[in-house]
Amino acid sequence: GLLLVAFVAIEKRATDPIVPMDLLQGRAIAISTISGILVGMALFGTMAFIPLFAQGVLGVSATTAGSALTPLLLCWVLASVVGGRIMHATGLRNTVALGLGLVMAGFFILTTFGKGSSMLWLMADLGLMGAGMGLSVFTLLVATQASVERERLGIATSLTMFARTIGGS
Repeated sequence: GLLLVAFVAIEKRATDPIVPMDLLQGRAIAISTISGILVGMALFGTMAFIPLFAQGVLGVSATTAGSALTPLLLCWVLASVVGGRIMHATGLRNTVALGLGLVMAGFFILTTFGKGSSMLWLMADLGLMGAGMGLSVFTLLVATQASVERERLGIATSLTMFARTIGGS
């Protein structure tokens, strides 16, 4: 918390800041940044602990435990592609809400897993979470890019990745 306050104070005074604070005054970018932090936490936490859970609790091999993440990543890519069509049909807000809802549902379901859980159900749940991440991350990136002028497009785009990295940290 203290480092975040120090970072904001330094960035406000900097001549050429890494993150121009006036960018965060835009609603789309602020929501995208906060969501990016939360999705980063979810993604890195999932990638770090699901293989450990699969191997240590479910008793599968290390190879099988690592492959448990495959549905998350494949569904992320697929949902990102499909998300563009959904976004044009239903709008940005509905697509983000659907994506974040799927992520939250996936994490809720994850709380029900235990020693007797099926590896197949775990992989299905991870696919659900990946679909939600694909829908929300892609849509929030588009919303961010649409809300800034062309000269600041690179800064706004990299801010979304920076937020995910901070969340993962």
